[in-house]
Amino acid sequence: MIWNNHHVMGKCVRLGIGLVWAVGATSLLWGQQLHWLGALGGDWSEVNAVSANGMTVVGEATLNNGESRAFRWTLTGGMQNLGTLGGRWSAATAVSTDGSVVAGAAETANGAYMAFRWTQASGMRSIGSLGGVWSAVNAMSADGQVIVGVSEDGQGNLRAFRWTQASGMQNLGVLNGGGYSEAKYVSHDGSVVVGDADLSDGSLRAFRWTASGGMQDLGTLDGNWSSVTGISADGQVIVGVSEDGQGNLRAFRWTQANGMQDLGALGGSYSSATGVSLDGTVVYGNAADASGNTLAVRWSGGGVQSLGSLGGAWSVIQHGTRGGRMLVGSAENAQGQLRAVVWTETRGITDLNQRYGSLLTAGSFLEDARFVSETRRFVVGRGYNAQRQRYEPFVLDMGAEWLGTLRWLGTLGGRASMATGVSDNGVVVGSSQDATGRWRAFRWTQTGGMQALGVLGALIGSYATGVSNDGNRVSGYCTDGAGRTFAFLWQNGQMQTLPTLIGAGNSMATAVSGNAVVGTTRNGSGRWQAVLWNALNLPASLGNLGGRDCYATALSADGGTAVGYGADASGNLRAFRWTQASGIQALRTLGGRESLAYGVSADGRFIVGVSRDSSGRWQGFRWSQSEGMRALGLMTARSVSADGSIIVGSGGGAAMLWDSLSGLRPLPLEYAPLLSTGSTLIDAYAVSPNGRYIVGFGYNAQTRRREAFLLDTAP
Repeated sequence: MIWNNHHVMGKCVRLGIGLVWAVGATSLLWGQQLHWLGALGGDWSEVNAVSANGMTVVGEATLNNGESRAFRWTLTGGMQNLGTLGGRWSAATAVSTDGSVVAGAAETANGAYMAFRWTQASGMRSIGSLGGVWSAVNAMSADGQVIVGVSEDGQGNLRAFRWTQASGMQNLGVLNGGGYSEAKYVSHDGSVVVGDADLSDGSLRAFRWTASGGMQDLGTLDGNWSSVTGISADGQVIVGVSEDGQGNLRAFRWTQANGMQDLGALGGSYSSATGVSLDGTVVYGNAADASGNTLAVRWSGGGVQSLGSLGGAWSVIQHGTRGGRMLVGSAENAQGQLRAVVWTETRGITDLNQRYGSLLTAGSFLEDARFVSETRRFVVGRGYNAQRQRYEPFVLDMGAEWLGTLRWLGTLGGRASMATGVSDNGVVVGSSQDATGRWRAFRWTQTGGMQALGVLGALIGSYATGVSNDGNRVSGYCTDGAGRTFAFLWQNGQMQTLPTLIGAGNSMATAVSGNAVVGTTRNGSGRWQAVLWNALNLPASLGNLGGRDCYATALSADGGTAVGYGADASGNLRAFRWTQASGIQALRTLGGRESLAYGVSADGRFIVGVSRDSSGRWQGFRWSQSEGMRALGLMTARSVSADGSIIVGSGGGAAMLWDSLSGLRPLPLEYAPLLSTGSTLIDAYAVSPNGRYIVGFGYNAQTRRREAFLLDTAP
């Protein structure tokens, strides 16, 4: 849904947060720096996990007496000793996405080794065992409320566990009479656990566990064993390594629908998956080529891509950002030395030592990059610090170099423009004033720039509201001088009027897919009706919620799910979801009386909008069939990526960004280095289904006007 200076459709929700986000001094914090983490008085340390923003690192470091301690390092506070459970050893192996919760294992006063959970408020606390004297942590959920790992039971067997505050440590069992299991990874919400377990014959199997399904054997690639190395954020994609029927090691990707699939190699017989992107679309690791080299690879869309090396015969990817657009690892150079590398689609493989050589003292080098932050700012790994003459962990702050690009799209000759839709290939639509001050719908492309789409007949204004994911179909409406509106569909270079329901007058098209359009029409009695135009452009009412008006605001990519809001029998506005099978259904609220849906994911699974909570405040929400309505904080949520992980909108006078890792924050602060002094991003209207592009409008200080912007988040 959009609005402009002349027309408001339905209710416009403005959040009264009273905040205006300014950009200026924040950009000074984005300088490039290299931090060697050192130790806790000893001569050794190791990094095991990193928070989503890269500013919190956890691991193990030695004291001056040689004992090891779990540590938590932050950009502002340095390395903190987390202590022990009364003994002489501890190590941190997992951290929550915001860095506030740490887990690992520590020695107790009586010599047992127990898993622990640490927070600033409670310190280090044991989470116990399954009856034995040993337990260890491998991973935790995004919020730190679910912890998984392996523990000794009362009979001395090693068993996978899942721990929560409410239920304590739960034994996840074994597979088919086996004697061993270990939980290695967990989905972001803690509901899916994956790991390895043996069978009665001693062969190893990758497994997936859920509360409803128990422990499931994922099988092999016709060989004797398989092992898990990663899981997507939602737990639907699992990756690892399996022996095939010829005894070769092969990377695999598993889903419920397709089972375990061999990802292939580069012409050789070997491949290994070391991880998977959070959205499950990209698997990374390394594979053998026909010449015997083992090179870093990226599997995506059914194919395998060699990422090369630095002139040597070996390379590997260790970690990547959401969507797999930025990957880090290590590669052998022509001299046979291992060096830390970063890879992106636009730049290929880059030696971090060459790119950031000015930050390194003589003789120092970065050998292995193990983690990259979702902000694409920090790389964490291991290298050689010549000043201390030892190997130790590092945090490389790359500043804003890989942050992405911000483009102001200009206008059609007038003083203002706004972007309201964007496709996966970066086609942008919106509205702009022309030289006469009239609003015109536009379509913008990388090659053609901003092009006016015209108007219907003698009408005076036009506004584009949405674009199909291939960028070829545009929805919107035109206006006359009397305040009336007329829905249109633009395609093949032509704008055509969309017919109204019988007896209807005004109409607006608000969203478009490859085969359908949704919007609203106003009937003779003045009521607004939600409508869907099919592939033949014939309109059909979507029904109502029992009240007067109903507005459709967004449409899934296949045209099968429409969302919006309407009045119920009591006159309260309620968000709705419509499908061909179930018709129109009201969604719940966040505890208040009203809710409005503004966006839907490409497959219809996720819906976003705003709702009143129990205190009467408006908050953004994300809804899905599985989790219901989830509060996002003080924002108007307008658009959501295909996987539901990225949501954009506005709040407190600023464009806002929410993601499943870092929560809600202002877009102009997140991308401050891309903004010139005095410029800001005011509202984000849409995110592309692949999550790469964000569009909206802001204030461009260089032109002194409000303009449409296109933010490309690809590094």
